[in-house]
Amino acid sequence: MATRPPVGWLEIHPENFLANPHALELLTDLARDYPISVHSVGISIGSADGIDLAHLRRLRDLVDRVDPVLMSGHLAWSSIGGTYLNDLLPLPYTAETLRVVADQLKRVQDGLGRAYVVENPSTYLSLATSTMSELEFLRALVEATECRCSAMSATSI
Repeated sequence: MATRPPVGWLEIHPENFLANPHALELLTDLARDYPISVHSVGISIGSADGIDLAHLRRLRDLVDRVDPVLMSGHLAWSSIGGTYLNDLLPLPYTAETLRVVADQLKRVQDGLGRAYVVENPSTYLSLATSTMSELEFLRALVEATECRCSAMSATSI
């Protein structure tokens, strides 16, 4: 904060700033000097329970305040039954999962008023119920939602 090193941009986890007004003031100050990339770890776009709309509204307030160059999060789920699990859990690559994630991702993009970059899925195991590859799933997700995806290059789309 004090020295303002010459870096190209800063990536933050918004959840670290939502409950801390002082930290949010510092972030707002930094956003005047640096492009900010916001990487959420709490949206849980793959949760079968849906998106936490109160959390999405808090994110929108932060995004409106710092005007980030990117808004991103992982293709994963992390909440069930109102309980937040402090992990990014994998999803099966199926048509049903694609429908759920695409619907929720559209809600997120509408709620944030901007494109959402889906980062590489959290995959430390393969689920036997998958009916498509990761690349097929991500391609279909991009086509269904017009999101961006950091797991694919322009030549692989």
